[in-house]
Amino acid sequence: IAAGYLPERTRKGVLREFNVRFGQRGRPSLDFSFIEIAGEDIRTIVPTATQKHPRLHEHLERYLRQKGVNKRFVFVSDSSRNRLGKGRLEEDLLFDTLIRYLLSDTGIGLKTLNLLFIAAKWDVVRNEYKSDAQYFRTNFPQTRSTIKASPRIRASYMPFSVGEVVLEKRENGESVAKLKSIERRYVEILINWIYHTFTQRELKGYPKVTVSFWDRVRDYFP
Repeated sequence: IAAGYLPERTRKGVLREFNVRFGQRGRPSLDFSFIEIAGEDIRTIVPTATQKHPRLHEHLERYLRQKGVNKRFVFVSDSSRNRLGKGRLEEDLLFDTLIRYLLSDTGIGLKTLNLLFIAAKWDVVRNEYKSDAQYFRTNFPQTRSTIKASPRIRASYMPFSVGEVVLEKRENGESVAKLKSIERRYVEILINWIYHTFTQRELKGYPKVTVSFWDRVRDYFP
């Protein structure tokens, strides 16, 4: 990453854990573990004709069932695939099924859910939608219906672009993705959301997670 190269995708069957700590002077420090898993191991939750009682990856299932662990969930949608008017709702089915499983007594049985939905690769589709809110309304009707019907779910939404990515050709003919520049504002919003949901406070100098009435007034009259 320091050299500008994106890491390889997490392989199927592999659960990766990152231990993180951050904070600021005058703010409590936050320690948490970040669990990342391949999309293939999440998609097993969707029922099929041959799999009537689907389950998650066993290691992820064991982690989610741990008692006393304060959890947050980040659902990442590939907005370059879920394009306006294409009628592709696979991710909507996946997210809705996963949310129901997390809350169900026959599933994980969580009492509450703090969710952040991210429209990744936003730079590809930003001209196709008026806002990230319209993107999620258009492409995730069932998921949003489930969220609105449950008082146990607290959901937030944001667009995300990692920055400018270029393909670099190597001597063996392979092309690798290299990060030319980072779009820091999206990263800062994500960091502040994580920090705020755990501490109920916000980091100084970062984009606000909670927007007050006066903030909306100020934005309306630039």
